[in-house]
Amino acid sequence: ALSAGLAACGQAEPSPSATPAVEPAPAEVGPAACRSADLQLATAGGDAGMGNRVAVLSVLNRGEGACQLVGYPTVTLADKADRPLDSIEARQLPGNYFSQGDALRPVVVQPGARAYFDLAWNVIPHEGDGEVACPIATTVRVAAPGDGAFAMLPMELTPCGGYVRVSPFRPTAEDEASASPAT
Repeated sequence: ALSAGLAACGQAEPSPSATPAVEPAPAEVGPAACRSADLQLATAGGDAGMGNRVAVLSVLNRGEGACQLVGYPTVTLADKADRPLDSIEARQLPGNYFSQGDALRPVVVQPGARAYFDLAWNVIPHEGDGEVACPIATTVRVAAPGDGAFAMLPMELTPCGGYVRVSPFRPTAEDEASASPAT
């Protein structure tokens, strides 16, 4: 009805071919995802208090190009016989007992540079749940997001309560939430 009214006024409706096509902007392509085979795992600090422990772990990019880590590492623990400690769940949480944690964001890791995450646990047996001794882990296994291969780190810890807490990757050893001065 409107086009008939416009045609009656002597104004033609533009044809679809007369409208310029809008080209979408090309998507910005970042570095490829990091592969666990290119990452070397190491400790980079830690803290302890009131039965809680946190280890700051780093991954060194040994690859030839920059790569990107988005999200949380996959973490499993193993005993001295290199058997997985299936009774210990790795919970992905942004903070721990010592800090609030960073927001989830992509971390670009240049060759020879590091990214960081926290591994936190409690060392007091949950006796109310029947736990009288905590399992002993001697190896931490870490996989980059989306990768099934693991980088390994010899590290002894005794996580009680059936879980450890894992933070997302971040670009600095200290998370920004705990690094900012108190006001």
